[in-house]
Amino acid sequence: MNARRGPSRRGSTRPIFPTLLPVLLGLAARPTAAQQAPEWGGYIQARYTRTSAADSGFSIRRAKLWLAGRLDQHFSYRVQARFQNPVSGGLVLQDAWLGYRAGQLALQVGQLVPAFSLQRSQADYEIPVVERAQVVDALIPTAETGARDVGIQAGLPLANGHLQADAGLFNGTGGNQAQTRPHGYLLTQRTIATGGLGHGLLAEVGYSFALRQAQALCYKRIFQDTARFTGRDLRWGADARLAHPRWEIQAEYIEADLGASRAWGWYTLAAYRVGRADQLVALVDRYHDLARAPDDRPWLGTGWNHDIPGDRARLMFAGRARFDPGSTAYAAVAQLQLMFR
Repeated sequence: MNARRGPSRRGSTRPIFPTLLPVLLGLAARPTAAQQAPEWGGYIQARYTRTSAADSGFSIRRAKLWLAGRLDQHFSYRVQARFQNPVSGGLVLQDAWLGYRAGQLALQVGQLVPAFSLQRSQADYEIPVVERAQVVDALIPTAETGARDVGIQAGLPLANGHLQADAGLFNGTGGNQAQTRPHGYLLTQRTIATGGLGHGLLAEVGYSFALRQAQALCYKRIFQDTARFTGRDLRWGADARLAHPRWEIQAEYIEADLGASRAWGWYTLAAYRVGRADQLVALVDRYHDLARAPDDRPWLGTGWNHDIPGDRARLMFAGRARFDPGSTAYAAVAQLQLMFR
């Protein structure tokens, strides 16, 4: 494992989002005739969980609020906060960005999600599973800091809209950092190709790429200890999705090359809609980390989702199991999701 303790230098550069946030809120509070009325929204996910590790009980998995809108035909904005238990039930800032569109080119500046991974680009209230795949949660380049970083990102459609290319330049230290440190920059790039196959079928194929020169960064979801990594951090992924009005299949592979070490994982997910309100789900999820004793056998899972009439509430029931030598790990979840706008 190419993990070692590196220097712990601190800079004095102030982060961008404390300055950007009041500006966005002030603009949203004074709409003009050219502005779009601000859109308030959010959702809450309450669940009961039971696992083989005796980690069971009721919890609020996610609760989010956002404000978004347009200032004119060129500028847009979004501010989003999330309820988070580790901070005594407080709200933690997630998104705070200003967008600019000129023709087909779209720019975002502020604190946002770098474009990387298919499943991470899908809103968590829309995906048919109660949790994203392990490899997505662990190996996206901003996994340790709420999937956000501070910087600038550009997006451009190509080939008459059949290609979408996004590229970003970020601090590389993650979101909600009181100070930036001299860890260099994070470069990201994602390209996705889409096309119709007839009979209601839509195919998507994409890849993701991220690069930075890490300086004493802690990757707990990869090493699962207090080791700090210094060296070249290169991550890439490939994904595919086939969607029909009644069913969909998607798969993804992500790899992190950390010096001479390699963490990797993949998942395959299938969902089938029964009628208008019910959906059946099956998945296989495998992640190989760099812990001393990795549990990298695949998880096998199933699920059933029921949309309550009105499109504001969803019931989700999911179970998964991993068959280890001499034992079986399992987890079962019942979740109620409520949307409000």
